[in-house]
Amino acid sequence: MAVIYSILRMMAKLFVLVATVQIVHGKDLNLDNENEFLASVYIRTMVKPIMKFYFFNLTNPEEFLNGATPVLNEVGPFAYKAKLVKENVRWINDGLIEFIPKVVYRYYPKKSKSDDGKMNRQFDKITTINMPLISALNSMKNTGDIRAQRTIASFVEILGQKPYVTHTARDLLWGYDNQLLGLAKTINNAAVFPEDKVYPYDQFGYFIGKNDTSIGTMRVATGLDNSGFLAEVKEWKDPRDTNFNDHLGIWEEGSQCDKTRGSDGFVFPKNIKKNSRQMVFNRNFCRSLSFTYKKDITDKNGINGYRFVASSDNFNTVQNNPENSCFCTGGSESCNKYSGLYNISSCQYDAPVLVSWPHFFQADKALLNDVKGLKPDATKHECYYDISKNFGVALGARITTQINAKIDDYGDIEQVKGLKPMVFPIMWSSIETDGIKDSATIERFKKINV
Repeated sequence: MAVIYSILRMMAKLFVLVATVQIVHGKDLNLDNENEFLASVYIRTMVKPIMKFYFFNLTNPEEFLNGATPVLNEVGPFAYKAKLVKENVRWINDGLIEFIPKVVYRYYPKKSKSDDGKMNRQFDKITTINMPLISALNSMKNTGDIRAQRTIASFVEILGQKPYVTHTARDLLWGYDNQLLGLAKTINNAAVFPEDKVYPYDQFGYFIGKNDTSIGTMRVATGLDNSGFLAEVKEWKDPRDTNFNDHLGIWEEGSQCDKTRGSDGFVFPKNIKKNSRQMVFNRNFCRSLSFTYKKDITDKNGINGYRFVASSDNFNTVQNNPENSCFCTGGSESCNKYSGLYNISSCQYDAPVLVSWPHFFQADKALLNDVKGLKPDATKHECYYDISKNFGVALGARITTQINAKIDDYGDIEQVKGLKPMVFPIMWSSIETDGIKDSATIERFKKINV
């Protein structure tokens, strides 16, 4: 009996030893070590966020064509489970890993209910701006090639598309057919449509190419040496590139605007200070965003932290925030006339796309005067991270953004003669998480006073 007890005790010790050492993508991590434990949690991506989409339905399309103020009705949320994946994880050294960040979206009916209890379905119809048409007209307006201008104008007039479209929410997100998408191939002029600015998809959708698709490879610090904090973005490589860089090659060369800097949004520096400015790199924004302290918080598990919110400086005009001047790569035309907007055309195939916070939150009031139906509300639209005080772990987050189209005067093109220049709100999204739900990990967080 004593022999059996001795064997069982040895097996128990062996089990504890194995349990405290975990092989994470070829790397032995000692889970008794706080830094290595946090690295293992980060690499395994244990957060399970929900993405919510909201569309602004245009309720007076024909009047809008004749110069009337667009009357918009928010429809949503259309909710999706967002499974975060780190694919092809590779350890460069103790302090650096690389991986392909992906998001896999799956429709989530249970969370697709409006505040009034209405169920929003993917097949609900939405009327909004015809973005492929507006993009084609923008190319026509901006090219100095007279022959190309005439070709685009003829192509647009022959097709006779209206400036608005009606499609299902699913099609607007993930793709629908539009004949204008072949315009670049028809003109076949690199001066008008440079190779890196040609829209690469056969269909048009606001989130096409973002579901379980690689948008590039990231290198981040592991926090296991002195080269950087866990999840600090060091380099990025687009799918078409062969080398990693610490810059994007989109904004002013050598500027802070073009740098891949800050956290990837999952972990921040340790012992975070209230007076600090936290940076988060977001490739979909083609930039890093700054966050500042708002208040102390305690999450649902009793862990204390700070709420850092997106600063209004992010989308301020150059006059209000000179640091944003390096985003004006196309001269004064690419600089924002109004605060609260960010011209993202340079990394969206030169489409006239402007980003803002939802409902023009923190934006110039003049933008609200051009539309009816928007109501900015910090409790719904503010972008934030809740960050633990000691180890900088993201305890929760709500990352919001709104997509807008810049509408200009397009001259004598018949179907758009009545449109007035404005910033037209199309949709907004919010990816939300209240942190890790695994009970064992939460208990460990509490034990180490994360």
